Amino acid sequence: MNNISILLAALVLPFVLSGCMAGNVKAPPPSSDDAAGIVIKIPNTCLPLTPCANKTLTFARLHADGGVISDELYHTSLVKGDHYYLLNMTPGQYVAVAATYTRRVNNNTNLGGGAVLTTGRMFGENILFSDELVRQTQVEVKPGTLAVMGEYDFSIEGRMAFAPSVAQFMKRADQVQLHYARKIDPEMESRGITSGIKFYRAELESGSRDEETRRKLLESAEKHIGKEGWDKTIVYAEN
Repeated sequence: MNNISILLAALVLPFVLSGCMAGNVKAPPPSSDDAAGIVIKIPNTCLPLTPCANKTLTFARLHADGGVISDELYHTSLVKGDHYYLLNMTPGQYVAVAATYTRRVNNNTNLGGGAVLTTGRMFGENILFSDELVRQTQVEVKPGTLAVMGEYDFSIEGRMAFAPSVAQFMKRADQVQLHYARKIDPEMESRGITSGIKFYRAELESGSRDEETRRKLLESAEKHIGKEGWDKTIVYAEN
């Protein structure tokens, strides 16, 4: 599985995430008998009544000396509604750090005579998880199991600003959000207010990994990935 450095770029985004779009249709089969995975459920990140595409979630694999800060990033193998899966990864400690999506904004220009010219601009939008939210998602992934990261609800801060900017994001973001925003887009700090790449903050409202939540997520996993060879991994789900 490849590390990712720049997840969003205004013009090349459709190409960068084209693999994610294909992956959303069908789960990859287990790479071995010890193949492992993660399932997590989060709320719909798109604006109400606003179509969006290329939804993905960024995960980090942690190392002993770094806390929840890591440079080893991965993105979802499969998205089914509000369920996100990371599959065939190296076992270890993982956290979820950001949700992203794209949306197109159309502008209509009346050319006269009943003719209308429609032009559009693609926006790449990044929702960086707060330190508290990231820590809540931490889970150990063991060989041959599907780790249940849990179900979370969060508010999205900064998205409804009149002209959301990187400067506004950086002023209010915590150190975990800043670190992962810079890893996702190393050019973040050079982007002006008119940039098509936006950054927002996710603040934890609730989270659950209790037995009922686990049961529901595993039942969904059976429907989403069980037929692709992950049924035994689901049976041995831990955490």
